[in-house]
Amino acid sequence: MNARKLDRRSFLRLTSVAGSGLMLGFAVGCERSGGSSAAPPAPALTSLSSFVSIDAQGRIQIIHKKTEMGQGVRTLAMLVAAEELDAQLDQISVINPSPSAEYSDMQTGGSYSARYIYNAMRPHLAAIRRMLQQAAAQRWKVPVSECSTELGEVVNARDGSRVGYGELAEAAAKLDVPQDAPLKAVADFRVLGRSHAHQHNREMVTGAAKYGLDQRVDGMLYACLVRAPVVGGTVRSYDDSDCAQVPGFVRSVQISGTGINTFPEYIRDGVAMIASNSWAAMQAAERLQVDWELGVNQQFASSGYMDQLRAMAEGEGLVFRQEGELQLALEDADQVLEARYSGPFMAHAPMEPMNCVAVCSQSRCEVWVPCHAQNRLLDGIKQLTGLDEQAILIHTCLIGGSFGRRLQVDYALEAVLVAKAIGKPVQLLWSRQEDMKFGCLRSPYVQKMRGAVKDGRITAFGQQIACSSVWQLREPQMLVDGLDYTVIMPAKILPYAVQNLRLSQAITALPVPQGWWRASYPTIHHTVQECWMDELIHAAGGDPFEMRLDLLADDATPLDFAWQEGWGKDLIDRKRLSRVLRELRGKCGWARPKAAGEGRGLACSIYSDTYIAQVVELTVIDGQLQLQRVVCAVDCGQVLNPDNVLAQIEGGVIFGLSGALYGQISFANGRVEQSNFNDYRLLTLKQTPSIEVHLLDSDAGVSGVGEPGAHPIMAATCNAVFDACGQRIRDLPIASQLGVA
Repeated sequence: MNARKLDRRSFLRLTSVAGSGLMLGFAVGCERSGGSSAAPPAPALTSLSSFVSIDAQGRIQIIHKKTEMGQGVRTLAMLVAAEELDAQLDQISVINPSPSAEYSDMQTGGSYSARYIYNAMRPHLAAIRRMLQQAAAQRWKVPVSECSTELGEVVNARDGSRVGYGELAEAAAKLDVPQDAPLKAVADFRVLGRSHAHQHNREMVTGAAKYGLDQRVDGMLYACLVRAPVVGGTVRSYDDSDCAQVPGFVRSVQISGTGINTFPEYIRDGVAMIASNSWAAMQAAERLQVDWELGVNQQFASSGYMDQLRAMAEGEGLVFRQEGELQLALEDADQVLEARYSGPFMAHAPMEPMNCVAVCSQSRCEVWVPCHAQNRLLDGIKQLTGLDEQAILIHTCLIGGSFGRRLQVDYALEAVLVAKAIGKPVQLLWSRQEDMKFGCLRSPYVQKMRGAVKDGRITAFGQQIACSSVWQLREPQMLVDGLDYTVIMPAKILPYAVQNLRLSQAITALPVPQGWWRASYPTIHHTVQECWMDELIHAAGGDPFEMRLDLLADDATPLDFAWQEGWGKDLIDRKRLSRVLRELRGKCGWARPKAAGEGRGLACSIYSDTYIAQVVELTVIDGQLQLQRVVCAVDCGQVLNPDNVLAQIEGGVIFGLSGALYGQISFANGRVEQSNFNDYRLLTLKQTPSIEVHLLDSDAGVSGVGEPGAHPIMAATCNAVFDACGQRIRDLPIASQLGVA
């Protein structure tokens, strides 16, 4: 996207949009370039705002910041635009801008996209629709109230005449953006609330869709980077003489490890192998001889780090939620329970490995990258190159999976460093093995749990969290009095009305890359809390559904949990969670008799204002676990595209089951021991259980579903194992203790 000078009208239009919270962005996949990196000529567009343009044929282009990585935000943006503009879906295209001061804060994560698209996009689109009506009213010399819209046209109520949006665009663009345009009534929706397939399913299935790996530019070379095997390691010397025997090998270039400002991206020292094709670059990388100075982290081992976390779990920690008197309740109890839970490092393991195409000179830098933290990448490129924002162009490609991995932009900055060093376009490729060994990981954890039961009631709940902190590692200035709110909030919002609570945190930074893993900390804390709640309920002699419902008490007053100053709050509605649990109990056949070795486990979770509960059915016979069925009940507020919600929950279930059964990364001598899907296993199609998802009708607002499906499933699975064979799974993964059929 070329920088453009804003006149007063454009500036007012932009600021009116930004003031409403609208900053739209979204990936449509990279285009193949010819002799230059410019996109093919497009029909002339009339800009009605910085985010909406219409051409003479009525085709509508939406500029939108959310990145498509399989979760359906592209389709949702089209659906919302078609609904609020009263247009047809095939009229609408959606593109990603390059991040800039005009298009800022481009990041996709946290299951916020649906809520963001619906709440921020609609008011602006309603204003654009009103501008088109006003232009038609001026043409026909009638009141705007007599101009309605329908399928991309404005209709004259007096005589039924029609005029297309394309004919009105130029006149509409001269009007001021109205601030009070009415939104379409939900009762009048014809698009939203119904199931729609992803708009580019056919291209994805047939291979026509362009991912980052498919990007090509003229004169492009290929690079594989031989990285320091240990974080902080440096190159003493290297010998590439044997690489010259590889056909297609061009040259090698050394890259120095670096950090970006206060947010280190763990760009390791390394040597880039440059070749005319990817296979030659890979073969040359295998032949390179490097003498490494491994540095202070060469003795790092996950076993020793887990011992450190175990010691931290025994301490007092920093208390972030306390109600009643935990110690007094323990002393007064009929039963006192105590246990320790743990989980390992885990990899994101997206199907498309990391990659980026970069062109970098003294005057400009252009990249094509599957990324969903574009402004972070922009800041990194500015610091690495010294270029101004106007000289940097970032094309967001379609992403073949991320799960949080591509919120880190190390791989793209590596490509920029290589392109800058060789002065030619280059595609930097990571192998699957490299992403396992050098990617960022989910934190391991150890948690000490305490609880009390008296007179058949749960009277105390204690949780001491010990884990590593992304913020302490990457953004320590974000900590508040030692507390990392991204760590504590998923635990703090525990919804159960237990009279005596004490929740505390002990965090540390890691000497290895760490990042978000499909929300990360909810998969840790909700797993532990729901497993521990199951233990307490069993000790009290209660039913997992009934006792949870008793602890929720259908309280109509939402619980109010504040984030750090300026970050708002989480409101937890116990009544909504109770309704979800009742719906699930009615759908899953909880009271149905079980055969020998059969177990059912329940867990629930709240995240991004989505309330979800799951029951896992499985068997454990002769030490072999076999999954049978997963049943989910979900209240995600207003459902915009039901089919996509179902797909997101199903995908989250499979992702979470893979983590529960197999997910484990270990370190020895500073190096990751796993390398690929043979030793970092995922759930296979044969092992995948039937999955039922029941969506509740809800009058709540739109919420997110990209991550919540993965949050309760680990606990539900562990609880089902106990129900099947009496064995408590407190240390994940399950496959380290049971066979998996």
